[in-house]
Amino acid sequence: MTVLAHIGHWYHVFLYLAPVLLVAGGLWFAGRRLPEEGEDGFDHDGEPLEPDAPSGA
Repeated sequence: MTVLAHIGHWYHVFLYLAPVLLVAGGLWFAGRRLPEEGEDGFDHDGEPLEPDAPSGA
């Protein structure tokens, strides 16, 4: 029972920490879903990459 009594001293920390963890988790998840560099179809200047030439020419 002593452990439960100490939760009253810490619950406000969890209330402040919960939104921070939610935002950090959302940013981490969104960052994982972004395409890797070079996979978005644009070069470093923002210009579209040229399509590959047909191989049966």
